[in-house]
Amino acid sequence: HRLWYKCNGLSLFIVAVVGYLLASYRGWIRGSYLADHFWRLFVTANVFAVVASVVIMALGRIRRSPKQWFVSRSLGEDFWLGAELNPHLMGVDIKFFSYRPAMIGWALGTVSFMWKHWEYHANGRIHLRMILYAVFTLGYILDYFVHEPLMTSTFDIIAEHFG
Repeated sequence: HRLWYKCNGLSLFIVAVVGYLLASYRGWIRGSYLADHFWRLFVTANVFAVVASVVIMALGRIRRSPKQWFVSRSLGEDFWLGAELNPHLMGVDIKFFSYRPAMIGWALGTVSFMWKHWEYHANGRIHLRMILYAVFTLGYILDYFVHEPLMTSTFDIIAEHFG
């Protein structure tokens, strides 16, 4: 039984990147804000990820059906490999949803580091390697969101547990 997913990531991606660039250009936020606070954001995101993983694992162990093809015998295995195939929280499929903030955050981080790179060089020059990194990264993320409906048929969405 395949699940149905609302694929609106492209709209979210465009709004987030354009919004960040507009807010930076207008001076509402510093364009390099995410780069300037990278380590704080990195630690916060990882603490959140660990706490969310523990909660998802616990809920998966509670809700698990004995008919599942994969039933682990240890907490470590459930934490690492996932205890539930398609965990839902308040009606949201967490596995599919988790790609959006990750990909959009990666894009915003790339834009912020590029802005920081531009600020660092007083002449406003951006090195070719930074431009190439940004173009390829943002191109990859844009391609992901353009083809988001196809992602619903990948192995990690269909068959892997979320852990």
